[in-house]
Parts: sequence; structure tokens; C-alpha cells
Amino acid sequence: MVSASRSVKPAAKPANIQSRLPKRSNNDNAQGAFPAEPLASHASGDDNVVLHFQHFDVVQSPQDHHYLDNKEQQGSGGPRAWLKRVQKEWKILETDLPDTIFVRAFEDRMDLLRAVMVGASGTPYQDGLFFFDMKLPPSYPVTPPQVKYHSFGLRANPNLYPSGTVCLSLLGTFGGEGPELWSPDTSTILQVLVSIQGLVLTEKPYDNETGFEAQVGTPEGRRNELPYCESTYLVNLHTMLHLIRRPPGRFRAFVMDHFRRRGLHILRACEAYLKEGCPVGTLDGEGFPTEASTEQPPCSKGFRLALTNVVPRLVEAFTRIGAQGCHEFNRIDS
Repeated sequence: MVSASRSVKPAAKPANIQSRLPKRSNNDNAQGAFPAEPLASHASGDDNVVLHFQHFDVVQSPQDHHYLDNKEQQGSGGPRAWLKRVQKEWKILETDLPDTIFVRAFEDRMDLLRAVMVGASGTPYQDGLFFFDMKLPPSYPVTPPQVKYHSFGLRANPNLYPSGTVCLSLLGTFGGEGPELWSPDTSTILQVLVSIQGLVLTEKPYDNETGFEAQVGTPEGRRNELPYCESTYLVNLHTMLHLIRRPPGRFRAFVMDHFRRRGLHILRACEAYLKEGCPVGTLDGEGFPTEASTEQPPCSKGFRLALTNVVPRLVEAFTRIGAQGCHEFNRIDS
């Protein structure tokens, strides 16, 4: 497990991504509606970011939010200090979100948020999408937000349980002390999101496993990292399939556009693992091998066998939503 003791700074947003003041999006007034504005895919030359999907926006709450039925505090009916703090959090999110985190707040339920993180290259989470539902309790910010991960019953990390529990000292779900814990005066929702991205969705998820701290950096630890990364990458791929089948409300357009653009790169990565035996997490952002791909032991036969079972499902899912060039991977095998 990990605490929030390490400092993780959000990356700066590029100048060509414009933000706007928090206000309701008229295009998102129905469950799962597509925004009217087009979703650019190659306008900036960067395949990793959806340029026209706002990093932060305020819309109507989706019916599938985990905390929707928990109405301890909702809408604009909260105490003035609570409302002021929530609006402050919105402003921070509107201006400071990293490139790979997108958040929706809700006009009719100011106590709820939904966030998605894009998995970084060089990790077993590469090109994956990881969704989190958040609730700000009536006692917020004295107590931290509640966070639920969209797990689909899978364990993507030692700190992300199949039940959806997010294990992090900042949330009070894991032990810690001092700056590792939530502070009503200084801690923010942005800090929670960046901590999950920077401390949980990492290149070495094995290092987060409870009781394995003593093995970190040792030969035994390095031997165990490879199969752990392989298992994590398989969970990532299965999560992609779940998300395409059931995209979370208010993010349907985002999910579909992401996998239309990244489907080819995801399959190219699978091909590199299958045909060249590259270790998981050693590919570049386009799914091609790097120097690191030859500096570590090759991926296991069991992992490649598992890939041969999931790749045809990925090809079918990506092709169905309009991803280009995926048919050439229909006959990938080891």
C-alpha cells in the first residue's frame, strides 16, 4: 500500500487546451448524451488528449453515480461555508487539472463529482481509462471526500480493491501520519486525484503491495515485478472492454473517442508483447518497443497465452466503435 507522503505535482496544461468558467453544459442534459461540439483527434498532433472535451465542466448528475442515492448534502441547500469551499474546489479543478485527468461536477448535486484518468505510457496502465466517483460529505472539508473506483470487480492495483475501495492515507482508508493525512486547511480534491494518478497508477504496482516493502529494489522484488505488471495489464485490457460496453454517464463520448483514437496503439502494444516478448511497461506512447524493452527479461508464456484470448475481443470492440486499422490484428498470435 502507499501513503500520500510523496509530493506529486500536477503537470501543466498545454496552451492550446482552453478552459472555461464552471457552468452547466447545455449539451449534456440527458443521461449519457454526446456533446454537440466535435471531439478532435489529431488537431494538435498529440494522440493522447481529447482536445475538445473540457477537462472540467458542470453538468447534470448521471443516474449511474455510485453516491447518487446518498443525499446527506445535495444541490445548493448546504451551509454557506460548505458551498463556498465546493466552489473553491471547482475553481482549482477548472484551472489546474493535469492533461490526463478529466472531471465532471454536477449542478443539481454539488456534493458529487466524477473523474477519469488516462493511463500513462511506460506503465501497465498505458492507454487505459480509470474512473472514480466522489462524494463530499456534509462534514467536508473537516473529513476527506469519499471515493469509489469503477472496478468492474477487477483489482487493478493493490490500492484499488475489486469492491471499488481506494486505499490511500489521504482518504483515511490507509494508515499514515502528518502530511500523509487529510488536512481541512490545505488538502484538496485535486490533491486526491493527483495522488491516485502519481502514487497508485504507477509503472511498478507491485511496490504498492502490503508486506512487500522489504523486497522493493531487491533481486526477488525485481523478479516478482514482471508477472505482477503482466497481470495488471490484463486487468487494464479487460477494463477497457467493460468501459466500451458500459461507459459511465457523462463520459460516453469521451470513452468512445479515446478508444477510437487509441485502439490501434493498444493492439500494436499487444503485438509487441506477443511477437517480440517485450516486458510490460517498456513500450513508447505509440506502442513500439524502446531500449528498455531489451534490457529486461521477456514477458512470460502465460501472459502471451492470455493475450491471445483477449486480443480478438479487443479487435471486435474497437472495430465496432469505429477505430481504424484494427482488422489487421485479427490474426495476432504468439
